[in-house]
Amino acid sequence: MALRRSLPELELVGVDISPAMVATAQENMKRVEYDAAIDLSVAAAEALPFPDESFNAVVSTGSLHHWKHPLAALNEVHRVLKAGGYALVYDLVRKLPPSVAEAARREFGSLRTRMLWLHSFEEPFYSPQDMEALIPTTFFQRGQTQFVGVLCCLVLQKSTTAPLS
Repeated sequence: MALRRSLPELELVGVDISPAMVATAQENMKRVEYDAAIDLSVAAAEALPFPDESFNAVVSTGSLHHWKHPLAALNEVHRVLKAGGYALVYDLVRKLPPSVAEAARREFGSLRTRMLWLHSFEEPFYSPQDMEALIPTTFFQRGQTQFVGVLCCLVLQKSTTAPLS
């Protein structure tokens, strides 16, 4: 909702594979009077219900490790992005680099940081290297990873030119 308040002219669209999560999001938006401001759909990441080149940016937070077909999903994101558009795929990773872990301990405390570490045993999180290894297997020609707090962000950019046939 902060994004909507700061940039009211943006067209925002949300997607989740879970009908229950979409219904919860719709209820939350009604509660804060944003029910018409964001279009929500039930869809899998590898089958987005949008035309080619629909978006300037696609952001995914905390779901990459749940995607059954990450390559297909990233290529689907590529399809719906406009030329030059960005995909920002944020997720927790299996093991934080020491500098990121230390910053998390300072900001959140040792107990919360340890709880985050324990969570990595329950979920099939990628390592930052695994996330980077996805880049050359996709249609994206440029990409990198960087940390934003404790989240690793896979930053991908769609080419501004058509690929050679």
